[in-house]
Amino acid sequence: MTSGNSSDRASGAHSESVVVMLGGPSAEHDGSVVSGWAIADALADAGLSVERVYIDLLNGWWSMPATAAAGRPRPGAFDDPRSLGAEGPRTPAQALERIAGGKPLPVVFPALHGPFGEDGTIQALFEAYDLPYAGAGVAASAVGMDKALYKRLVRGLGLQVVDWTAPDGHGFVGVQANGQWATPSSSGARGFWCRPWCRRNWRPRRRAAGRRAG
Repeated sequence: MTSGNSSDRASGAHSESVVVMLGGPSAEHDGSVVSGWAIADALADAGLSVERVYIDLLNGWWSMPATAAAGRPRPGAFDDPRSLGAEGPRTPAQALERIAGGKPLPVVFPALHGPFGEDGTIQALFEAYDLPYAGAGVAASAVGMDKALYKRLVRGLGLQVVDWTAPDGHGFVGVQANGQWATPSSSGARGFWCRPWCRRNWRPRRRAAGRRAG
């Protein structure tokens, strides 16, 4: 777990209160809703006090009641949070100030996928409000999200990396291992397998991946 810098905020590391964040403004919104809700359910079943904060596609932050979904939420289930009894929307600053004022101070579990949730953005906001949170810190999140940069970094440290290529200006990484895997270099793990001749047909395949990632 990563904690804010001040010692009183670091005490949140031992808190039994958890804020699970799900949704977010990325293309992986629906996947985050499903996984985040399951995480919140599991933590609640373990006896922890859990608040569920849903971030909609327009970056409005909502406090969701546990009754908003029973089990796995279906795609689009939270498109109208107010009808489900949610409180909001709040701006990021309003929501984070409210969380940071919690007694006891909660630990934040960001179950946010893709840009904003995994690239260091939300982690930097947690740091700004001295909130303890689960997962990697700002720098590790930012580097890990950029696949091309991460591969160059770990290869430079002497670790073995499967051969890959990043077509100039297109932001995709191709991994050459029994075919190729193409995926946006600075988004989540979405992508597709393609035949060895994928390199000869990279442009149309890249467009297909762009449609899928969007």
